[in-house]
Amino acid sequence: MSQEEVIPILIFGVIGAVLVGTVLFHVARFLKGSLKVEVQGKAFNPGDTIQGHCELKARRDIEAERLYVALVGEEVIRERRRSSKGNRTRTRTRRREIFRQEHDIMDGQNIEAGHESKLSFQIEVPDKTNEESDFSLGDGQVAKAVKLGAQLLSGQRRHIQWHVHAQLKASGIDLKGRQRVHINA
Repeated sequence: MSQEEVIPILIFGVIGAVLVGTVLFHVARFLKGSLKVEVQGKAFNPGDTIQGHCELKARRDIEAERLYVALVGEEVIRERRRSSKGNRTRTRTRRREIFRQEHDIMDGQNIEAGHESKLSFQIEVPDKTNEESDFSLGDGQVAKAVKLGAQLLSGQRRHIQWHVHAQLKASGIDLKGRQRVHINA
């Protein structure tokens, strides 16, 4: 076999291995159990309390370290760039976590197969939910228009996405769930 014949076989082999590994991971997580987050309401103001519950279903015995919920804010940055010839536009999306507030719901314990429970939680939305730079224009309508104009000129669009994240840290594969929420700025 020549090198030209071996390279495509190796590429398809690596892609196949990654796909099989991903499928096996999700099947193993499904067989372990599920964790679902439900929040009462979708939109919240700073200072509000987010109330909800986590629905935990164990399909196998789980050696749990902790179960926690977190209010997470991610800045999403979308950049539009033109190619050097100017005929095509590419969009690149980046995310970075800018806020995380965790609350433990359950400490380490063994959970038996077949266990089902609803665990309630409350998370307070902080008074200041957006990351401000050292240079701030304020919160008025003119300031918002100036910020939007600067984003349009730079080819970037920025916004903050919020969600309530729940995770059961356990030996082996963790169980996770999340629910998007909207925090009014």
